[in-house]
Amino acid sequence: MARSLLAIFLDAKGFTKGDIGSLAVVFGLGIVAVSLIMDRLIERFSARGTLVMSFFGYAATVTVFPFLDSFTSVAAVRFFDGAFSVGIWVSAETMLLSRAGEGNKAFTMSLYAVAMAIGYTLGPGIAWALTRFGPLSVGFVAAGVLSTLAGLYVLFALDPDKSVWHVVPLEQ
Repeated sequence: MARSLLAIFLDAKGFTKGDIGSLAVVFGLGIVAVSLIMDRLIERFSARGTLVMSFFGYAATVTVFPFLDSFTSVAAVRFFDGAFSVGIWVSAETMLLSRAGEGNKAFTMSLYAVAMAIGYTLGPGIAWALTRFGPLSVGFVAAGVLSTLAGLYVLFALDPDKSVWHVVPLEQ
């Protein structure tokens, strides 16, 4: 939802096209930075714990985003947006793969890709509908609420016994 509003929102706030492009780079830097340590995060906190923290972190970044005005503050939030996004992706994939049977891993990841695509398809429509009733910031806050709800679901409803508690280091 929030990604579909991002460029429109930044343009409305007076950011230049160059600024918007630079903020996309900062988002990518957040992804790269956390990707490099995801194995250690999952090993330390479990895939489930990392997923919960990432959902809550993403909720915070996306919710605060529309209330920021300076390039520096938006860039800092975009970096953490990327960091928490990759935390969600990798820890969710890790949990799914740990629950999939040996012969079902590719099928499981295909279903995950379909679910992601549905989100990327429906998100902009939901954001569009929400912004008909209020300012663009409503879409960001709604995305934060959904991320918080997802984090609470994983925290309280997902069976912790099936989550991954150990990741084999790459050196082995």
